[in-house]
Amino acid sequence: MIPIKAKNTSSKLQSMVIMLFSALFLFSNSANALAQEQDDYDEIIIFFSVPRIGGADIPGLIKDDEVYLSVIDVFNFLKIKVDYEAGFDQVTGFFLNPQSTYTIDRINNSITYNKKTTPIKPGDLIRTETTLYLKANYFGEVFDLNCSFNFRSLSVVLNTSVELPVIREMRLEQMRRNVGQIRGDIIADTSVGRKYPIFHFGMADWMATSTQIVNGKTDTRLSMTLGSVLLGGETNINLNYNPSAPFEKRDQYYYWRFVDNNFKYLRQTMAGKISADAVSTLNSAVIGVQFSNSPTTYRRSYGTYTLSDVTEPDWLVELYVNNVLVDYKRADASGFFSFDVPLIYGYTNVKLQFYGPWGEERSLEKSISVPFNFLPTGEFEYKATAGILEDSSSTRFSRVNIDYGLAGFMTIGAGVEYLSNLETGNFMPFVSTSLRLAPSLLLSGEYMHGVRVKSVLNYRLPSDLQFEVNYTVYDKDQKAVNTSYLEERKISITAPIRTKKLTLFSRLALNQFITTQSKYTSAELMFSGPIMGINTNFTTNAVFSTFAKTDIYSNLAFSLRLPKGYILMPQTQFNYSDGKFVSVRGTLEKRVKNRGTVNLTYEQNFKSKFTSFEVGFRWDFKFAQAGINIRRGGGTTTIVETASGTIMADAKTKFIGTHLRSSVGKGGIAIYPFLDLNANGVRDKGEPKVKGLNLNVSGGRVEHNEKDTLIRIYDLEPYTNTLLTLFGSNFDNIAWQIKNKTMAVTIDPNQFKIIEVPIDVLGEVAGTVYLGTEGSERGQGRVIVNIYRRDSTLVSSTLTEEDGYFSYMGLRPGKYFAMIDTTQMRRLAMKATPGIIEFEIEESYEGDFVDGLEFYIEKLPDSENISSEAGENIEDENVENTTKESETANKKPGLTPGSENKISSPATKPSIQQVPEPDYTSQSWR
Repeated sequence: MIPIKAKNTSSKLQSMVIMLFSALFLFSNSANALAQEQDDYDEIIIFFSVPRIGGADIPGLIKDDEVYLSVIDVFNFLKIKVDYEAGFDQVTGFFLNPQSTYTIDRINNSITYNKKTTPIKPGDLIRTETTLYLKANYFGEVFDLNCSFNFRSLSVVLNTSVELPVIREMRLEQMRRNVGQIRGDIIADTSVGRKYPIFHFGMADWMATSTQIVNGKTDTRLSMTLGSVLLGGETNINLNYNPSAPFEKRDQYYYWRFVDNNFKYLRQTMAGKISADAVSTLNSAVIGVQFSNSPTTYRRSYGTYTLSDVTEPDWLVELYVNNVLVDYKRADASGFFSFDVPLIYGYTNVKLQFYGPWGEERSLEKSISVPFNFLPTGEFEYKATAGILEDSSSTRFSRVNIDYGLAGFMTIGAGVEYLSNLETGNFMPFVSTSLRLAPSLLLSGEYMHGVRVKSVLNYRLPSDLQFEVNYTVYDKDQKAVNTSYLEERKISITAPIRTKKLTLFSRLALNQFITTQSKYTSAELMFSGPIMGINTNFTTNAVFSTFAKTDIYSNLAFSLRLPKGYILMPQTQFNYSDGKFVSVRGTLEKRVKNRGTVNLTYEQNFKSKFTSFEVGFRWDFKFAQAGINIRRGGGTTTIVETASGTIMADAKTKFIGTHLRSSVGKGGIAIYPFLDLNANGVRDKGEPKVKGLNLNVSGGRVEHNEKDTLIRIYDLEPYTNTLLTLFGSNFDNIAWQIKNKTMAVTIDPNQFKIIEVPIDVLGEVAGTVYLGTEGSERGQGRVIVNIYRRDSTLVSSTLTEEDGYFSYMGLRPGKYFAMIDTTQMRRLAMKATPGIIEFEIEESYEGDFVDGLEFYIEKLPDSENISSEAGENIEDENVENTTKESETANKKPGLTPGSENKISSPATKPSIQQVPEPDYTSQSWR
């Protein structure tokens, strides 16, 4: 039996050995395979940059010279909703809106976005312990997030045509700051006011357009707009020339405008070709003068007014109220857009700026009239205009209107308008009023003698349902307004439609025009908004007339973003009265390398039997914008070439710059940071420039010049206060600190305002407080150390750490002394040795550092009879209590934190005196 057992045992041992070697072999092969797999890529940190936003370091990896990006980190940086499971088998979320969901499936190697599934090649998704990596090209193919990788700098630049959530958030935050700014809520460390030079030339816009008809004539138009300052006022001159036509003065525009918002009796003066704001129909421009005490800045608002209009499909429209950007919208597939315009006290100048789908500026500004005008109680405003019309008879025109805030809910106005070419009724007096009958119920009315009566009633419900009624009656014998209507009746109802899966804007409008012989009525019902991720507009119009049959038709338009940067915009019109399609139209656009656009357009009008095909190309250079458009229609081929740009000049900084957008009438800022070695706040000879200054600005376009360290800000609206926030986190030295970190700058038109930013070089002082007599090495914490200037004004106080060490950084060059807080010492029945220690902070590029200050604190001899050991043991609670008491003593009524204290002698309790002092944060170099 024993031999059998031994044999069995031996067999078992052999089996175990074989299994062990097999396991080791398999583990070795697995480990080698894993090592080989891990060796296939390198995990690194990549700088991920987005134009207009900034950048951040995110995880990435390199495999076969291709870059992979962490999905979680990219989406978090762009503020795209992202969720993931443990193990990163699936990453889910939504892109741009909750309906546009996506799923990145690692198990099945696919990405599903907007219900469309894109397969992923094996190996293009790589999971690690901390994140999931996706090959960079899929970000562009699926989400239109085109990533350009630079291997030398290990950086990725993201370019996209969609409005990312992070960009939308920045714009909304910018608008929130602007609304606070225009309401006067700007709080800054310092302010920079306006300058009024005698003469300064700063900006010039140019444009050239050439139109050729094949086998026909050629038409060329040139335009140049010059922006300068003359006698302290904004001076703009627009010159237009057509080689095939005589030079016409009527086609040239010019004006001089002087603005001083601080002079309440006359804030604006304008001369040249001016805006008349006339009720009468003026067929020519007015050459004259205009005076007003209305400010150009935005004031307190009292409600909103819905404004809607139509432009080109998918254009971005910016809303400016008195030169301040307050909102922006993107037009829908038919070009429709709407705004809730803030109604402000006083004259409201509403302006719209239009940009194409890729950011280009394609049209001029458009001013909108708001029918309500409220003033604060007791406030008076006026506007007076006089001039001559640029017509053959030199018709004289003038208008004066005044407004007065009678009460918080009521403003009254009156005035007179004069037009010399009217046979009768040259003088047209008028009165007006604006009433706030309820918080959301507004009524305005105007009566002009012998011309018209006009009224507007507007009511807005908390649900954003809004009603507006316009009614105008014309005098049957009036000749001032060029119209044949006797009455105009308009009713408009706008309402949002919100469901869990749908958000639409709807509007119902009824217009009726009555003449002596006919009645003309039109109706419009419109729905606009995204449906299943597609920008959609559906508008139905009906026209009723006593002399024509009823005409009812609908327009349906879509705007669909396709992969690889394509945009498809189909549109059609159907006539219900005829039961036929009237026309179809389709446009396909493609972005080229983020600087150009190619578009193809086909249009077929079945009613007029007109067919056209159009192809266009536009390229945005850094200095200009150029494009060509070829259209074939009606048997004619037309070719149009355009080019436009701007030139900016600043003689003080010897700067000449170019850009593709208009700059005339706008302002800029040139920021010059320098090292203020002597801390006098003025740039002296020999004080060097400083690199590393960063800033945030409420508007404009920022450009850093690394060569001369200048920072330029372009495209700022004139006469407004712009808030600058400065950051010095990228300075080469921690001792370099900015004194005024926020600035309120009033923008000057047609010029760059040079702002020299002094960078203080701050010194640091450090030392130790010991418990006991001289020679003791036991440090004591929570002891207050006061630092004074040589003239005994308190700079700051600091607490010692647990080991007795203290430090304070924030001292400008000069002589100082330090002392232990006498109030704390007296309450603890202790004394400090020495009483004061003098030291000096010297001028230095790097910042002076004074170390080695040593204080010794001990019990007074006549204190309570306690043992030496107990006397040396200061309870933390007692020190903390006396610390609070000392701080309270230094904060007597009427003082603010950071104010300075004046002491009569180092051994007595400081008496307090307020002196301004910059608030620097105490930092330690220990």
